[in-house]
Amino acid sequence: MFKNLIDFPEAGKYLTLCLILSLSISPLFSQTGQQRDKDEQREAIEARRIAFYTERMLLTPEEARVFWPLFNEYIRDRDEINATYRDRWEGVEKVSELSAEEAGRFAEDQMVRLEKLVALKREFHDNMKRALTPVKVALMYEAERDFNRMLLREAREKRRHRR
Repeated sequence: MFKNLIDFPEAGKYLTLCLILSLSISPLFSQTGQQRDKDEQREAIEARRIAFYTERMLLTPEEARVFWPLFNEYIRDRDEINATYRDRWEGVEKVSELSAEEAGRFAEDQMVRLEKLVALKREFHDNMKRALTPVKVALMYEAERDFNRMLLREAREKRRHRR
């Protein structure tokens, strides 16, 4: 009688799907509170950056649709270059504790990282010149400088209030 009401193979599919989803989502909830706080802070800063740049650059919706994907790709690539360097030299506390050979590799890696960052910035700049007016490109650099100054000022204020 109840066999017609419940399709057991179909119910098994849903049960399996629910099990897979719960197993894949559970690591997200197992983050430490500190990591979750850092992620929330990072997201809040990014939301502020979007609002700040958009306002300072006077981006139209069409310009924003072009600018943000290019900017986000630039940031991802920049962070990847820096992370590679950071991972390679993660255990180094003081350069003075390295051997002469290691210090030479450390310095050379620093130069390679900086050269990659400059090449990436040039590529990003050239893409921006093709996508936006020269005034908007200049406004982007000004917005970048002002946003970073604002964040530094806020960090100093936080430190001052903690003391």
